[in-house]
Amino acid sequence: MLARNACLRTRRAGLCLILAMGVCFLDVARATFSYFGGYEPLTNVTEHAEIDLDLINIMANLGGTCGASCALKDCSATSIAVDGTGCNYDGSILEFPSGDTCQWGNDKVLDSGTCTATSNAYDIWLQGQNSEKSSAMRKISAFAFGAAGKSSGHGVDYKNNKYIAIMNKYWKSKGLDEHTWGYDMIKAAFDGTNVGHMNFGTVGRDFRKEAIQKGIVYLNVFPYVIWEMQDAVNDCNGGDATNND
Repeated sequence: MLARNACLRTRRAGLCLILAMGVCFLDVARATFSYFGGYEPLTNVTEHAEIDLDLINIMANLGGTCGASCALKDCSATSIAVDGTGCNYDGSILEFPSGDTCQWGNDKVLDSGTCTATSNAYDIWLQGQNSEKSSAMRKISAFAFGAAGKSSGHGVDYKNNKYIAIMNKYWKSKGLDEHTWGYDMIKAAFDGTNVGHMNFGTVGRDFRKEAIQKGIVYLNVFPYVIWEMQDAVNDCNGGDATNND
């Protein structure tokens, strides 16, 4: 009897030891990835997080040229519509520079030119710069483009998320596309064109720059953050919690 009790105690101690070791190994495995804002990710999201660098450079590079030599981020010049100079330029359509930097195509290899911290803000938004996916570059413009078809392949689709659906309904009531309003507004601000009830060709550069900077955060990134959480729930319910590209 004593021997049997001793054997049971030994087995229990062994099981406790195995459990404790398992917890320790789990902690080691979870501590592999760097913290982000106090949050410890359970998978490697380093490349995902580098989209922040795109936003930093977009905001820093809303410059280029207006007229012959006026840097858009330099507000010291007198605003003259005829010459297209000054930060408050409010003449006819005047696009931000685009098309000759960060030309990735559909992969992670530049088709032409360069893509650096001083590249065109428009190109960084449209084509991406720092955040790599498995086969292409992650780009902020794509967060809001093709929203009608974004799906995990199971669960709730992008357009049907209850919070995004409210946004879709609101912007549709303002004359914008029900699903691509976020993309369309930022592109129109860059191009200086009309979208819905807003005409970016009749407002100053200051207005357009503010619309781009704040619009990217609130109209592109914010809805996509909601979608990423919905996508994670979809994947969890679908039995694949590691599908994070």
